[in-house]
Amino acid sequence: MAKKVVRLTGNELHRLVKTVTKRVLNEELLMEMAYPRNEFVRMVYDKLQQIIQNWCLVRYSTLTGDNPNKSHWKTELLTHIVSVASNKIKKNNSYQNRFKATKEVWEKKECDRDVNVVGMLALPQFIEEGIDYKDVICKQVFYDCMNASSSLIQIIAAADEEAIKQYIESI
Repeated sequence: MAKKVVRLTGNELHRLVKTVTKRVLNEELLMEMAYPRNEFVRMVYDKLQQIIQNWCLVRYSTLTGDNPNKSHWKTELLTHIVSVASNKIKKNNSYQNRFKATKEVWEKKECDRDVNVVGMLALPQFIEEGIDYKDVICKQVFYDCMNASSSLIQIIAAADEEAIKQYIESI
């Protein structure tokens, strides 16, 4: 087999090296955001309390009327959900696999079936914000959060930032 020799000018060589370097770096950066499944589960687990707390604060402000912190809590919730949802699972980043991995965390912490767990996760932030957590409205918020577990799991699994924003607006 005869080898073909290609002669490149300095500019052509520079463009070729630059193009190859960009492609290699882009592939490496894309792979950096892909984690083994157990690591993805750990990241969801690590953010669960902040997601629950901010979800409850947003819901509380919706049920009680205008709250000067509602916008801040929405931004916090968006940040926490996106930080988890933007990660990928190596080898199988399908919606079904992401849903199953996220659901494992909710089930392990019993956030999907025990309102007391939801309340205990949200409690520190409610105390810090000076909200009377014994109020009937707070109990309703904790029930609402528990009942919204499926929606939260779906929105994380879908990993669509626009859908996440729309979901937060609907709380």
